[in-house]
Amino acid sequence: MAFVLSDKFKALVNTPFLLLLCFFFTVHIRSPTTSVHVTRTQALPGCPGLHKLKDNHSECLYVNYLHLYYCLFGSHPPLACALLALWLLVLFYLLGNTASQYLCFSVENLSRVLNFSPVVAGATLLSLGNGSPDVLAGVVSFSFGSGELGLRSVLGGTFFVSCVVIGAINLGSPSSSRSVRIDKSTFVRDVCSFIVVLSSLLVILLVGRITIWGAMVFACLHLVYASLLLYLIDMPLDLPRMITIPDVSEQRWSGMYAVSSATLAPIFVTALCSSKRRGIGSHDAEELVGMLESLDYILAVNPAILGLTVLAWGNSIGDLMSNVAMAMSGGRDGAQVAISGCNAGPIFNTVAGLGLSHVVPAWALHPDSSVIPVGTAVLEILGFMSGGSLWALVTLARKDMKLERVVGVGMLLIDLCFLSLRLSQSLGLVA
Repeated sequence: MAFVLSDKFKALVNTPFLLLLCFFFTVHIRSPTTSVHVTRTQALPGCPGLHKLKDNHSECLYVNYLHLYYCLFGSHPPLACALLALWLLVLFYLLGNTASQYLCFSVENLSRVLNFSPVVAGATLLSLGNGSPDVLAGVVSFSFGSGELGLRSVLGGTFFVSCVVIGAINLGSPSSSRSVRIDKSTFVRDVCSFIVVLSSLLVILLVGRITIWGAMVFACLHLVYASLLLYLIDMPLDLPRMITIPDVSEQRWSGMYAVSSATLAPIFVTALCSSKRRGIGSHDAEELVGMLESLDYILAVNPAILGLTVLAWGNSIGDLMSNVAMAMSGGRDGAQVAISGCNAGPIFNTVAGLGLSHVVPAWALHPDSSVIPVGTAVLEILGFMSGGSLWALVTLARKDMKLERVVGVGMLLIDLCFLSLRLSQSLGLVA
């Protein structure tokens, strides 16, 4: 089910990757250790001006891209831009190909071992795996003080998955899949859950501020969705005891619950005691965000466009590859897994990416509330996302829940209209 590359193409990609890796490793050794953060109001007259900056608010991690552009390639800006663009493609390729080539098989095997239905597998395993880059990028952006970039990147990735990926599945599915019907009740439940999440986010954005309790409640919405999905809502009294108290009865013995009872309490206490500690395993996302912020300044790109396009699309390449591969090669179950993942993924990205991103700053300001950067672009993307979800719901229902090209074309047109509107506003063509 994965997107498999030929040996020649692998060699074509791996060779420049190794060369770029060696080059950036050398640059990392030669780059100054002082972190650099620039804003639009700061002038940057070449390499000397770069060294005079003293703002350490954010950092370039393994590679100082501004040092590379202004100091190492100061006299050859086109070469520096080409090199950075190639490195950006390599980073996105690694994220996307890893998700497609490894995640698909892992989801298939795990769902078989755990005896998950296609709906549960797509809404849990596939969405969690694909959504990790988006969530990490959002959390890192907010941690670095780039709240505007983080908010738009998470929402942009969510919009990409909910519109473009679902549209690509409908357009790219083989003709044999046209007779496959998506489970109607599951699709309606997922779309309604997504609209509830968007409505909750809209309320938070209209208020403009959020407290620690509001951030925690919003972050827990995905747990509510997962509980509904796995029918755990019917046992609210049994579940806490099952995961905290080992049951020694031979008839009811469960190794999973026995392990959870011994591990959940220490993990919970550790999480509470180390809430201000930086996340583990977020270095790749930090590198990507650091590079994009450098390109944002070098190319003088509007952060709104950068978050809604490059960062959102790049982090969602894995969703596109893996979900389309699932739908094209997995038959009826594969199509159901892909569609469920496209609906559950945006829920996870929005709730976890934005909820967790606001927990830490809200915790630091408690009992005061933290300010959320809100603009017309955020409200517009919420409206377009809701419209895309309703379009898919109505058209699939009219087509007897079959994958149809008209659904895919409509979803892609909605995304195109949104991007055209944002580009026109950024260029001053539309007020």
